[in-house]
Amino acid sequence: MNGQLSDEVAVREARQGDAEGIAYVHITAWQTAYRGILPASYLDALTPAARYAVWQNRLARQAEEEFTFVAEVATRAGDEERQLVGFAAGGPERDGIAPYDHEIWGIYLLEEWRGRGIGRRLVAAAASWVVERGGKSLLLWVLKDNWRARAFYEALGGERLPGEKSITIGSSSLLELAYGWPDAAKLTGSRRDIAASR
Repeated sequence: MNGQLSDEVAVREARQGDAEGIAYVHITAWQTAYRGILPASYLDALTPAARYAVWQNRLARQAEEEFTFVAEVATRAGDEERQLVGFAAGGPERDGIAPYDHEIWGIYLLEEWRGRGIGRRLVAAAASWVVERGGKSLLLWVLKDNWRARAFYEALGGERLPGEKSITIGSSSLLELAYGWPDAAKLTGSRRDIAASR
């Protein structure tokens, strides 16, 4: 599903009741984004139910220095019922990489909603959250072989940082590399696009 972003898509801070929707996006996005990077047998065995408790606990206990934003869309024109189609989560930078003070720990979209500007709005929401709290910079880690995601971060002006780190997912050993934005304010975009529920 390509084209311009629908006005029916809203980006807001996550609530406790979003755990099921986030878990579904998390697993479904993994199964599409990592196809060909991780073994099919591993991806096919993943279920949203396995991630539900993780997200329920995270949203219930999320610290003040952490964030989770969701993107949602009306399921049918005029309906109040909405479906989560993406999310971004993060908080303090975890590896001591100067000068970065914050990190997006994960950002995922359902495949049919990619390429419509939603990822940019999720990143803008995260960056605005960082700047509002006195933060200066933002980075994230991405699988080295995830070329589509890397192209997205590069299009947002992300600077590839030196070095790589290894990560084990299932039985697979993979490499990650980082992209950084020394000035997070440059990512904030238009504030009217961010419908934060506080």
